[in-house]
Amino acid sequence: MVMKDSKPRVMTVVLDIDGTMIGDISSQIMLYQLQNDLKKTSKVKIFDLNKFRKTLNEKNIIRPYLKKFLSMLTTHFNNIGCVVEYFVYTASEKTWAYFLISQLEKVLNIKLNRPLLTRQECDLTGTYQKSKSLASSICFKTLKKKYNYLKKEDIDNNLLIIDNTYEIFNDIDKQHLIYCPTYNGKYTENLPSLINETTFELLQKNLSFSSYYDFESTFYKFYVKEKYLERKQNQKKDIFFKKLIKIIIKLDIQDLSIKNISLIKTQLEKHKDTQNLKM
Repeated sequence: MVMKDSKPRVMTVVLDIDGTMIGDISSQIMLYQLQNDLKKTSKVKIFDLNKFRKTLNEKNIIRPYLKKFLSMLTTHFNNIGCVVEYFVYTASEKTWAYFLISQLEKVLNIKLNRPLLTRQECDLTGTYQKSKSLASSICFKTLKKKYNYLKKEDIDNNLLIIDNTYEIFNDIDKQHLIYCPTYNGKYTENLPSLINETTFELLQKNLSFSSYYDFESTFYKFYVKEKYLERKQNQKKDIFFKKLIKIIIKLDIQDLSIKNISLIKTQLEKHKDTQNLKM
């Protein structure tokens, strides 16, 4: 393990949220937004924080093996005299991203660095383009306070990005990117069971339905359809993070240089259709 008085090398890992760490939470986002609308006129609660955390923890929302990956990666690098620092880079809106990450941290019992890189740090002229150089600069500014010996090139030379969207990085930045297949685990909320007729009247202008009957019948059909898709999706096994950490350990990766990231990607491609990868 790293000694307290040592100067460990710093490995920086930048993770996307949607489709990478978690699946499809569009149903929960809708509830969250409606709750914010309700706050303006009523004390009625349709979004329960404890239920949300339970949903994250138990309903296939969090990508399988995420917590184990973070723990094992940290241990792997600790054992060779390094530390791992985790950051988030998402195209999500800032307020929602901070709320969601704070809840994920509680559920997973982990801590991710601040600031979070959100939509404000994306190029909004196109498809929410992300920038490795911007991420590196922000990570360095944060970590320099913790490791005063750190140099900017230390971050640049040991930076791994994990994201499910390949095309939002330029070709140079892609050298630092490990692409992961989109994870779509989901849990569909039954909105009509949470929004009664009285609450509907408070939210009617936000829901765009002429009557509660229209709202109830439409969302019930939507709910049945989404539940069917949810069951199909959640039957699929996702072992991306399990594969990734096994490859890193098997290759005995000593740093997160472009060369080593390339080696990892080659092995991931080689085993992309393999359900089990022997150590």
